[in-house]
Amino acid sequence: MDKDKLLITGMSPGNGYFKQEVIDKLLVYCSEKYSKVEICIPDIPAIYTYLALGYSENKAREKAIRLQGNNYRNRINNVFTTRNLNPDNIKIWNWAKDGVEENPIYRECFDAIKNLYDNNIDFKKDINMATEEVLVNNQFKKKELSKDDIVMGAHYIISEFAFILYISKTIKDYNHFIFGYHRPWPVWEKFIAGGYDGEKKDNLSFLLLPNFSN
Repeated sequence: MDKDKLLITGMSPGNGYFKQEVIDKLLVYCSEKYSKVEICIPDIPAIYTYLALGYSENKAREKAIRLQGNNYRNRINNVFTTRNLNPDNIKIWNWAKDGVEENPIYRECFDAIKNLYDNNIDFKKDINMATEEVLVNNQFKKKELSKDDIVMGAHYIISEFAFILYISKTIKDYNHFIFGYHRPWPVWEKFIAGGYDGEKKDNLSFLLLPNFSN
């Protein structure tokens, strides 16, 4: 078990990968490998994903928060019960109840990423490409995508970047923070390598997690 590094991973609302058995294997794996794990369920940012997919604001909120966010939290709680995991070692972030959006450090991180998105052509292109891939393949898509839809949906990835930076700035017990996911994330790896702003983030890294659906 790595006690010097904190693992951050996310469960994207609307992603069919995160079935109960996958969440079970994911939490057990992470708790065995790392002494501290932070699970992000960005259901508030996912509202923008559903807006981009063609939903009204009310329906987008219902899908992202009530149906998807709460569903994931219930599945996680099932794993805690059945696997007898220590909740002190695995923090499940609730975007609304934990006040992520209102936190000034998070806002500072979000504004910095948004500024890079607005002013760096390569970063914007890569974020938009990653966003388009998610939207095009989304099972809940209700319309053909426009460029404006992709820009709107990019809010989700910008929020993810900001959240990871926020964690790295506020948790003082660790000096290295790993974002783990079951698929490669080239735009994040290029970002932490300084590929967009020339500033290498030595305290951040990426880990390709096993694909637990196989």
